[in-house]
Amino acid sequence: MKKIILLVTLLYLGIACQSKKEKETPTVVKDTLTSTFSQSEEMGISETFWKGYINKSIPIYLHYQIENDIIVGEIIYLNTQEKQPIKIIGSFEEDQLRLLEFESSGNISGIITGTVTNENHFVGDWFSPKTRKNFTLDLTEKDTTVIAPSIVANENKLFGKYHYGFSDAGPQGYFTIEKLNDNQAVFEIESVTSDPARNIATVDKDTITLDGTNFTYMIPDSDNCSFRVQFYKDFATIMYTNGYCSGQFGHNATIEGTFLKIE
Repeated sequence: MKKIILLVTLLYLGIACQSKKEKETPTVVKDTLTSTFSQSEEMGISETFWKGYINKSIPIYLHYQIENDIIVGEIIYLNTQEKQPIKIIGSFEEDQLRLLEFESSGNISGIITGTVTNENHFVGDWFSPKTRKNFTLDLTEKDTTVIAPSIVANENKLFGKYHYGFSDAGPQGYFTIEKLNDNQAVFEIESVTSDPARNIATVDKDTITLDGTNFTYMIPDSDNCSFRVQFYKDFATIMYTNGYCSGQFGHNATIEGTFLKIE
C-alpha cells in the first residue's frame, strides 16, 4: 500500500511540474492577419473612389491613389459591355487634377480636369484628343477604402520602350532605354507637336548612369537645358529641371510628358 501511495504521489508531482513548465514557456502563435494589415497600413496608400457621369449621360467609375503628386488609378465606363478598366495617370496643375486615360498602346483616349469640392464632389471636364469634344464631369465620392498597389518601379524592369500619343494627329512622344551594365544604360527621346507642323524635340542617343529609378541629364552644348527622368511601375515621367529649354527644340515642341511603357 505504501508503494502505491508513493507511486501516485510521484506521478502527481511529475504532472504538476510539466504543467508549470508549459505555463512558463507558452506557445507563441503569430497573428498573421494583424501583422499583414499593420504592414499595409504603414506602407500602403489608400485609394479614392468616385462614381458619376460624363455629359450627364455616360456612367463611369473612377478610382486613384496619390503619391508624391503623381496620380495613378483606373476609369471604367459602366455603359460598355466589357467594363474594361483603363489606366489613369495624372498630376496636379495649380488647384486642379489632370488625369490622362492611357490605352495599352500609349494612346491617350481622354483627358479629365477638375477639382474636388467641399461636398465631396469631383467636378470638371472630360476632353477627347481625337474628336476635340469637351463634356462636363460630375462625380460623387464613394465610401470605399482599400490599400492601393505600389507604383514603385522595379530597377530590373525599367528598360524598354515608352510612348504617349494624343490621338494620331496630336502630339506624340517616344522614349527608349536599354541596359548596358549594372549601372549604365543607353537612352533617346523624340517628340513631335500636332500635325500638320510636327515640330520636333529630340535628345540623341547617349549613355547615362542610373541612380536607382531615376536619372538627370544635361543636353550637351545646350544653354543649361537639363531634365529628370523618373521611372514608376509601367510608366515614366520626364520634367525639365531648369524650366523650359527655350530655343533648344522646334517651335512648341517639348520632351516633357508622361510616357507609358509599351514594350
